[in-house]
Amino acid sequence: MCVTGKNGTGKTTLVKAIRNLTNSDTFAKTSSEDVFKEGSSIEYEINGLKLVYSYEKSIETINCRTPVPMDYRTKMYVELPIPHGERFTFFQRISNLDADIRTAVVLKNFTKPEALIKFLHRIYDNKNFDNLVTIEIKGATYYCRLTVGTRYLREDYFSSGEYFLINIYRRVSQGYRLIVIDEIDISLDAAAQVRLIESLRDFGADNDVKFLLTTHSLAMMQTLEPHEIFHLEFEQSTGVAKIENVPYNYIKSILFGFKGWDKYILTEDAVLKEFLEHLIRTYCKSIYFSYNIIYIGGGSGTTDLMKRNRVEEFFSSADNVISVLDGDQRILRHARNNSTFCIPFESLEKEFLAHCLEGGLKGRVDCQALLKGDIDRFRRYVPILRKAPISTGKSNISLKDRFWNILRSLRLAPPRKNGRKLDVSSEGEFGDAGKKLLREVVKQRIMSQQEVIQHLCKENEAAVIKFSEELQRFLTVQPAPEASRAAIALGAPVVAKSQS
Repeated sequence: MCVTGKNGTGKTTLVKAIRNLTNSDTFAKTSSEDVFKEGSSIEYEINGLKLVYSYEKSIETINCRTPVPMDYRTKMYVELPIPHGERFTFFQRISNLDADIRTAVVLKNFTKPEALIKFLHRIYDNKNFDNLVTIEIKGATYYCRLTVGTRYLREDYFSSGEYFLINIYRRVSQGYRLIVIDEIDISLDAAAQVRLIESLRDFGADNDVKFLLTTHSLAMMQTLEPHEIFHLEFEQSTGVAKIENVPYNYIKSILFGFKGWDKYILTEDAVLKEFLEHLIRTYCKSIYFSYNIIYIGGGSGTTDLMKRNRVEEFFSSADNVISVLDGDQRILRHARNNSTFCIPFESLEKEFLAHCLEGGLKGRVDCQALLKGDIDRFRRYVPILRKAPISTGKSNISLKDRFWNILRSLRLAPPRKNGRKLDVSSEGEFGDAGKKLLREVVKQRIMSQQEVIQHLCKENEAAVIKFSEELQRFLTVQPAPEASRAAIALGAPVVAKSQS
């Protein structure tokens, strides 16, 4: 897991709190004296075990009267940054052992750490560690690089990045189950950071060890899987911190912003971004403002970022930022605001699949062959996307309700049996099939993604032109004057004049 966030949000405090389980004097040694006060506490829950460190006035700090199990104390390693990290206090120890190290080198009383050498080669992409050796002294392991004759370079003379990586390897070898590192990028270049993440994944899988990292490095975060990256935010007005799993583009926008554009359009994914670029290029004429289309990831994440911009303005003022989502998002709460627009398709992928199943692109796109499965069930659900009338007597029926009502009317939704649905394909499966079809069409060079977008726009030109008018308006209408923004916040309509 990688945790990021702006300076002062509490990343290092979080790391200190974890380290406090293994070293109860962590805050006393690394924080100001007034960090705790009456009522302060840290509460932990580990596998059902609850531990509470409460403030005690007699010692003017927090204390826990329940012993922390030794298994937890000895299986967690936490590394803090300068000047408190262990990697910056280790040097004196190894310096005092230089005579023992020299003797071991002369007598060749060492071994070659093949796994560590391979680890370092992978990250630095060079052969600088071929002469690395391991020396055991009083049950502890130390590393040196042999140079000429009996000369050597101790690890405390390595670069801070090299020493840091060796220390990670050392902790993994010692059997730690959780390794926490604050500011992991502090001593590594961008290329090494990227290769380190790949190596840590392998370490985790091979040694049953978890890594919790904090960083500001975009290079490192871009390498992370979607489920690995978390954003820590502290709300100053409420004193509440929250941590959320968010996409990389969300992080990039929050931490670094996108300055220099007049208008910003936030959207869900790269396909939708290309669709919007095509609409603006084809149907929007005489654009007045410069603009940037940024795909964030997920409908709720996209609109949440837009809402946060209203307060922090890391893009621009609220008038200059909108969200554009797939049509299947329009029924959801996060899409119900004046700055969020939905395209005239449930999604490009769903529309493409439905169009092909209806006979469009016949002879060019073979759904049966490309999807490699029974597509008859998908063909039954095309009316969902065409919004077939349903006799329910209700207005504004949701897509999901429409979906299941159609299935019931076709007698395709039998009761569950043994806890699973029978031959019913879900709305999600339909969407996944659309994504797979588009991916295969592009991969096999039957059509490019741009050609698919152009084709769908031509088939649905009236709806596309109408939607493009919203984009045209956004990119040509002057923002509301400052005095009118309070009215906008309250939902009052504001009329802005077009720029000629």
